[in-house]
Amino acid sequence: MESNKRYIVIVGGSNSSKSYSAHQSECLSLLTAKADTLMLRKKSVDLRKSCYKLVRKNFQSWGYIPDRIAMTYSGDNRAARDKKTGREIAFVGAADIASLKSAAEYCRAVMEEADQFEFEDFLELDRRVRHPTAKVQIVLVLNPVSEDHWIKTQLIDNPAYADQVLVVHCTYHDNEYAAPEDIARLEALKDISEYDYEVYVLGKWGQIRTGKEYVHNFSFVKHVKPAPFIPGTPVHLSWDFNVNPYMTMTCYQIAPSGSGGWQVRQFDEICLEHPRNSVEAVCEEYLARYWHSYPMHLRSQGFVYGDAQGNNRIEGKSNERRYDWVKAGLRPILHNNSDRTMKHNPSVIRQRDFFNNILGGKYPIEWIIDPRCKNTIVDNQKLKQGEVGFLVEKAKDAAGTTYEKYGHCYTTESYFAIGAFSNFFEQDMNRR
Repeated sequence: MESNKRYIVIVGGSNSSKSYSAHQSECLSLLTAKADTLMLRKKSVDLRKSCYKLVRKNFQSWGYIPDRIAMTYSGDNRAARDKKTGREIAFVGAADIASLKSAAEYCRAVMEEADQFEFEDFLELDRRVRHPTAKVQIVLVLNPVSEDHWIKTQLIDNPAYADQVLVVHCTYHDNEYAAPEDIARLEALKDISEYDYEVYVLGKWGQIRTGKEYVHNFSFVKHVKPAPFIPGTPVHLSWDFNVNPYMTMTCYQIAPSGSGGWQVRQFDEICLEHPRNSVEAVCEEYLARYWHSYPMHLRSQGFVYGDAQGNNRIEGKSNERRYDWVKAGLRPILHNNSDRTMKHNPSVIRQRDFFNNILGGKYPIEWIIDPRCKNTIVDNQKLKQGEVGFLVEKAKDAAGTTYEKYGHCYTTESYFAIGAFSNFFEQDMNRR
């Protein structure tokens, strides 16, 4: 693997050739290696029919067995040895790692089906694989079964390993040899299991549903689709005025759908962190992206939605209100009827139920979110039901400031949904 990073994470869907490619790379490396390689499975009993079989297949196809490469699989002697250099690929299980008194001759290690290993296995391997002169590298090959897996939380997202990890993402689209029948089988998962489709087809980190999802009708497969900005079409901008972890404005357009209803298209989210977490900075960012870059006849007029508390006077600011700042910052795109903010925020339960009804198809509204809107997508996936409203999960930033980790983009979604489709919202309320 051509990288200077110590850790290579090859993660993706089924039939993406990630395992085959990783094993092929190690076989090629062995022919010029200056140190040995460890090939690992969690359970050593699985080695023969996976790692050993793949390595043998590669060397056989190249004509290196038996003249150049000696393959051995007997007891603790499990290896592919290069007769010319004496270097080898050793096949070991996780339980064998601790028994290696010294792994100083091993400069590389490959953890096949890495999601089956424990974090402690990885730490033990990381301590033992070393070499006085050769570059040390650990390769982890896996399906992204859960975003809570230690490979995601403790390795990829861990600041302690910053700049040491390369993530290689792949799907069956990267495998030119994927058979049509295998592709069809994988694509059929879209209508069978959303979790399996996300993990094994899209190669996304798995979101395990608990039954307590706040936005329970959100579906990544159904609702996350490309939604590029349409120049000249009116925009709908919804606000949340919390400044930590960011100031939030989500951006929508409404277009006719083929079924005679509407298609809501979230084309962007502007979530600015300190020191740009202000109304003024968010407005400037929006205008830079979608106003100044278009000729006059393609510039879109806009409407404003959001938290009703933004209409309250700001303490210490005389008669100023946050929406005064919004109107000043977005003046080029606004008109006399742009203000669609509510006088009072509805109850959080009514907001939740109405938004779920839209996503669930109760009304002729197709709701799509562009994949770039990562915070919005995460909110819809992560929020859990609390005693009243969603469960507030707290976090701290580097300065020690406590903030709500999720929910800022979701609240702007629900405010916009109610403001833009108030007639349907009133129908919902009247049915209670």
